[in-house]
Formats: sequence, C-alpha cells, structure tokens
Amino acid sequence: MQLLSVACVSVAAKMEETHVPLLLDLQILDPPFVFEPRTIRRMELLLASALRWRLRSVTPFDFLHLLAASPAVSALPPPSASALLSCAAHIILSTHRVVDFLGYHPSVIAVASFLCAADEIADSSAGDNGDLSSCFDAWVDKEVVNRCRQLLEEYVMDTCPFSRREKTVDRVRIRPEPPKSPVGVLDSAACVSCDTGARSDGHIEPEPHSNKRRRLGEHPCTERVFTGLDGKLL
Repeated sequence: MQLLSVACVSVAAKMEETHVPLLLDLQILDPPFVFEPRTIRRMELLLASALRWRLRSVTPFDFLHLLAASPAVSALPPPSASALLSCAAHIILSTHRVVDFLGYHPSVIAVASFLCAADEIADSSAGDNGDLSSCFDAWVDKEVVNRCRQLLEEYVMDTCPFSRREKTVDRVRIRPEPPKSPVGVLDSAACVSCDTGARSDGHIEPEPHSNKRRRLGEHPCTERVFTGLDGKLL
C-alpha cells in the first residue's frame, strides 16, 4: 500500500505540477520502507495500465461551465446566475456522503444538481426550471436525471444552506463525526445510504454488497464521459 500511495502521488504530481519533485522527496516522515525510483516507476506503469491510461478524473464540476452557458442561465441576472452555480456546487459536494450516487454518470449528477439548485435559490425567475430542463434533455436521459434528483431531494437537499424549505425536526439529520480512514468513509456512506433508503420510495435500489466493489473498467466514470455517437453526455 505504501508503494501504491507513493506511485499515486508521483503520477498526480507529473500531471499537475510544472516542477515534479524527486521520488525520494515523496518518501518523508520516516516511512517503514524507502523504495528505489525504478521500483516506483514500475508501480506507476502498473497503476496506469490498471486505469487503462485514463488518468484524468472526470467529476460533475467538469460540466458546470457547460450548463452555465445554456440560454436559460445566460438570461438570468448575474447575481442569480452566481447563486445558482454556488448552490449547484454545494449540492455536488454533498453527494459524497451517499454511496448511491456512484451509480450515476458525473454529467447526470451535474444536471440534477443544477435543476435542484434552480428550485432552491431565492430568485423566482431562476426557480422555474422548466426552461433549464428542456435545455438539458438533448444531453442526458431525462428519466435518469429525474431518478438522480429524487436521491438528491431525499438525501442532500435538507443540508443545503440555500434551501428555502422549512427544516422540520423529523427531516433534519444529525451529521456523524467524519471518518478517520478511507474504509471508514465507505462504511459511513453505506450506512447513510441504507438508513435513508429504507424510508424512501421510487428510487434506485442499492446494489448488493458483492457488487459494490466494481472493477475499475466497469465504473461509469471510466467509460466515455463526454459525448457518444448519439450526442448525449455520458
């Protein structure tokens, strides 16, 4: 795991930094093992092969600028457009707490968050999202977006600071203490998903535990992400 961690940091540095640090500089604070540069490079190649050389992570944030350029958003006053983007960004950030959102493409989460944000911001002209929804129908599947919006309404919107809805005692959930390890994050997300999923109707059923750990090649984020032959976002 230590070798894999060093290789991941090294690959990330090569993609983001203009001056790549030395491989020995990535192994500080008296680690249990100190690996030679050639060993780290071999692990980098193994890592890249496992990821099928798709080293750039695509997230819902990559689609926000496309959604903001739609005619319905461009027609809004600057304060309303800014509030819409801020609310959508907050909603997207909140989706990491529920593991069910891993079953949706980043573009679907971005569109669903954008539509939920349009319902939540104070400006009534932006709150009517009929024009927004029609703009995005050609990019993503409307049915899938509606299912994702259901999950957002059930799991996320109560914690959104932009929300205008009344916070009742039975809808406000107490946030648990942040997990202190990656495994804890997944366990916490799974617990939140199971807890809220038991009280909701008409949304996607969570997958069996045996299917949670998908092979990387089967994850939606690793497939063609931007547009397919039919012109829809993937």
